[in-house]
Amino acid sequence: MMLGGGGPGDPEVDLGAMLSPADKERLQRFLESEQHKSEFNTLCSTLTDKCWELCLPEARQGTGDDLSNKERACIQNCAVRWIEVTAMYKQHFIQQ
Repeated sequence: MMLGGGGPGDPEVDLGAMLSPADKERLQRFLESEQHKSEFNTLCSTLTDKCWELCLPEARQGTGDDLSNKERACIQNCAVRWIEVTAMYKQHFIQQ
């Protein structure tokens, strides 16, 4: 893993040469964990945006009123379907 210098002409530092194999493994697991967290946050944000747009009419958004039973059911169904599709999508690429 290379780390660039602070400015033009600064040498790059090879972090891989400075880490023990155990440290490299821990760093790799940490980076993978952070990647999964980022993917999860993106999924949640996208899910929220899509379901909000689908289930709440624009005139209704931002009013602060309680959700109707129909709106609650729509959001719940949308979230469940979004998660199912995302899981199928990921499973498809894991198998390839």
